[in-house]
Amino acid sequence: MPDISVPGIKSRFDTEKIVEGLMKVERLPKERIERANETFAAQKSNWQNLARRLNQLRDDARLLYSYQNPFNDKSAVSANEAVLGAAVSREADTQKHEFIVKQTAAADRFLSKPLDDNFRVAEGTYTFSTGERDVSFKFRGGSLREFTDTLNRVGQNSVKAGVYAVQKGQKSLLIESLVTGAENRLSFLDDALNLALQTGILGHDSAAAAAPAEPKTTNIKAVAARGSSAVNEAVSGDGMRVPPMSEASVSLGGLTPSRTLILRFETALTGSPASGASAGTPAVSAEGYPPQPEMPSAADGENTVLVDGKYVIQRQRLDGVAEEEGAETQQEPQQPVSGNPPARVDNLAVLALEFSDGTSAALPPIKDSAEFSQNQYQLYPLAGGKTITGININNHNTHSSVDIRNIQLFDPRPENTEDSGGIRPLNAVSTARDAIILMDGIETQRPSNTIDDLIPGITLNARAASETPVSIDVEADTEAVKEAVITLIGNYN
Repeated sequence: MPDISVPGIKSRFDTEKIVEGLMKVERLPKERIERANETFAAQKSNWQNLARRLNQLRDDARLLYSYQNPFNDKSAVSANEAVLGAAVSREADTQKHEFIVKQTAAADRFLSKPLDDNFRVAEGTYTFSTGERDVSFKFRGGSLREFTDTLNRVGQNSVKAGVYAVQKGQKSLLIESLVTGAENRLSFLDDALNLALQTGILGHDSAAAAAPAEPKTTNIKAVAARGSSAVNEAVSGDGMRVPPMSEASVSLGGLTPSRTLILRFETALTGSPASGASAGTPAVSAEGYPPQPEMPSAADGENTVLVDGKYVIQRQRLDGVAEEEGAETQQEPQQPVSGNPPARVDNLAVLALEFSDGTSAALPPIKDSAEFSQNQYQLYPLAGGKTITGININNHNTHSSVDIRNIQLFDPRPENTEDSGGIRPLNAVSTARDAIILMDGIETQRPSNTIDDLIPGITLNARAASETPVSIDVEADTEAVKEAVITLIGNYN
């Protein structure tokens, strides 16, 4: 049936096929160019792949003959990787050794007693020391979780803490050092020491409390005041009283403090007698003048005269010349003294550390209380590397005496029980210790489980203690040589 053509809608001459045929002829050059481009892209990819393989072949060939060739590589084979592992460098010699790991290095990890869920950590400055590293921060007060988050944020690679629910409704605080070694014990300073004692992380050794060792303290009863004629009165305990307007010192010898050394003592302020004048205040006469020097008594043939403000005794010699002998007193110009008492001075900053170079560092003010209160300071930041010779008590107060007693120097490190006043960890998960390893019968000790200075080119990794000897064989790395040759042949083919 012939096609039906409707004028204006469909042409009876099939113009669409005619146009498509004409366009196909016109597209032939474009299609030839596209096919050529595809051919060129495939050729380029092949050449690039060949260049890459040639470069790899060249590198593999150079590797076999360069100073990094695998023929000098070494491998370390441990008889028990769970106890002792080893890594070697190219500089290591072929050798074999036997090791016994007596103990691995560890860090301090202390756990508190069970605490209530609502336990709050007080506001203060918390300082933790691990060997030569200190972590110190100010805490505004809060829960155990808030405290541990703050400590972990500032502790970095030195100290961290965690809270564990050991019982229903109760949690324990774990504080641990991240630095191993016996010399890197975890120490609690400033308010951290109070927190450790409060939470039961640390406690006083009952044996030490029953028979305490002689503390490192100075016999301050024998120290006399300076700048005043007043004599220091003994107070209860090993202590003394420094009267108003006078000065005293406590000798500490030549002390260069360690990073953890603590100075602790007790102080109190007591009022001066109401009927007497303050110590160091001169008496005045009824006319308002200071007292006159006492005139020395003269013997027969001697006269007492005032020469240049000094009383002198003149003796008459046979030749009529007067011979003068000076007296100990000197006449000062008379100045009227007001009959009013001196202005009242109340100053709590009366203590300072004295150093061997003649300088000093003021200690924080003491409490204004007649009851004895404890003062505790970490000496290392105060000394700044200087040698401390003593404590100076300069009582500027006009109406109060300063009492000081029970001066002690101690090291709060828990394991140093000799100098820690009997403080020890009550629940130590682990304590700081060194790694002890026997190499061919020779005992070595290191603060870390990674030991790279025992054998040149060999790094040992102690993982567990064992009485069974573990051999370490250092030999040529034949596997590396085989892999290098196989890679070269594969790239060549």
